[in-house]
Amino acid sequence: MYVFGPASRNPFITSSSQPDGADISRHAIEFKHIDAWRYGHNLVEIIIKKSSDVEPVWHFPFRIGPARLAFDGFADYNSPKGKDAAGRDTCAEFITRPQLKLEISRVVGRQARVLEVGVGFQYWHNMFGKDADKVPGAKEFTPVFTLAVHLPRP
Repeated sequence: MYVFGPASRNPFITSSSQPDGADISRHAIEFKHIDAWRYGHNLVEIIIKKSSDVEPVWHFPFRIGPARLAFDGFADYNSPKGKDAAGRDTCAEFITRPQLKLEISRVVGRQARVLEVGVGFQYWHNMFGKDADKVPGAKEFTPVFTLAVHLPRP
């Protein structure tokens, strides 16, 4: 499925001409597979989104000697979503994943920025809108290790 929204919104994203919320153009490609068999059910969902350059993400490339590095990541704040399936009020949630990445493309004989390894952490408070002060497991702070493969542009 291909989806295009010319006036999507994200919390806290504004512009001088749209102080109550800026329009963000967003393209998405979604792949879904659902089936059932005697051992259970399978669901695979892949969503690829590309939005105009206003998404709370960052990518700061830099060098130390010959090493090519980047500090990148994202941070999202989601407001409360009303009631959950059990009828309890949901809470605002915050998630961030900053990372330090090292480009290793040249080590494996490839062009620049094709392969990166990284380390960072993920912090998620009030996961899925559940109150982290009351629900065990609704707060996450974990190290993350990444291997990023960048597909070449056509």
